[in-house]
Amino acid sequence: MDLKDSFRNTYHRGILKDNHDNYDYDFVRIARKQSVLTFKTKFLNPQYKPLYWETPFKELVYTSPEERVIPQYRYMLTDLPVTELGIEEFTQRVVDGIKAYLRETLPGINCLMLHSGGYDSRILSCCMRDLWLDEGLRFNIHFRCHQPEEPMFLEIMKRQGWDKSFYSVYPGQKDNYYNIGLKENTLNGWQNYNQSMNFWSDITDNEKEYTLMTGLSGELFKYIALHGKEKYPARCGNDNLNILAQYNPDEGQWDTLYMKKFNDLVMPLYSYTYLNEALRVNPKWCKFNGETDEVRIETTRRFRYNCTDIPYGRHSYSWSLDNDFFKSVYNEFYASKFYKQFGKWIKRPNFKNLYKWDAKMWGFMTVYDKLYESS
Repeated sequence: MDLKDSFRNTYHRGILKDNHDNYDYDFVRIARKQSVLTFKTKFLNPQYKPLYWETPFKELVYTSPEERVIPQYRYMLTDLPVTELGIEEFTQRVVDGIKAYLRETLPGINCLMLHSGGYDSRILSCCMRDLWLDEGLRFNIHFRCHQPEEPMFLEIMKRQGWDKSFYSVYPGQKDNYYNIGLKENTLNGWQNYNQSMNFWSDITDNEKEYTLMTGLSGELFKYIALHGKEKYPARCGNDNLNILAQYNPDEGQWDTLYMKKFNDLVMPLYSYTYLNEALRVNPKWCKFNGETDEVRIETTRRFRYNCTDIPYGRHSYSWSLDNDFFKSVYNEFYASKFYKQFGKWIKRPNFKNLYKWDAKMWGFMTVYDKLYESS
């Protein structure tokens, strides 16, 4: 499966397959290869809970971990022995795993990193700063944050010593700050429409100029703390990897949306060199303090930049959506090809809830209409 360069060193989710040995991360592109597409109307039932591998089309499913992991890392799909190291040594190995990925991946690319005020982001930018100062590696990187995390983000950048040309906060507009609900921003599956947000439009209107970096998957230790005893579908034989897959957004639609929009996507906290260490965590260390977990706090102590005591700050999205916005969202939906085809099975949705079935249906409408835009 040779889809993108980043597949070589990263565990990617969200990869689709059909019945003809076609694989792709782009929902519309692989759907267009099908001679027949059968929509599952059960997806229009708000009470229906799709299985993790399901898509709204009968002919397309998500691949299993065994199908998409590269062969030399297939051992990671079975339970790995818990580390015998102490937490200081363990978190240093975690840092070393991140640096190995960054060292191999970042040089020579034009990279935009979505940097919050949280611990994943500060760990990643600390690793990059170490490589910059200690090894002389130079990255063409820009760190981008959005409100309301500006104070924490700016303090992180200041303590790490980045020049101001390397980072910025999205200015945006007061209403619809994240630019969601635009039908032309096609999503990538059965996906909440608020995941189409864009807070980098002032940097570029051509996302293919950039490779995007995110800190997705860093919440592994929090998920173990909060969900370690719960029952969930087993994608593979590694319990920690199953927990991560269960509680990260959907089945990877967010990741692959970014892969589709940008030149490529790099995810250091889904890299094999990181997961090889992180999946061995001692569960006794995985304690949640109401904001973050103790393992990530300890990881920040492996650097000299004193980023540990900067308040975390919650990822609170201030959507600022008014009645005119929702009127437009409803009008777009009722005028869509998707609604004209399947409206008789749809009860009046509530698109004001940005995280449930209604929002996923609106998001898939953008996919369906893009797929059949010439018909």
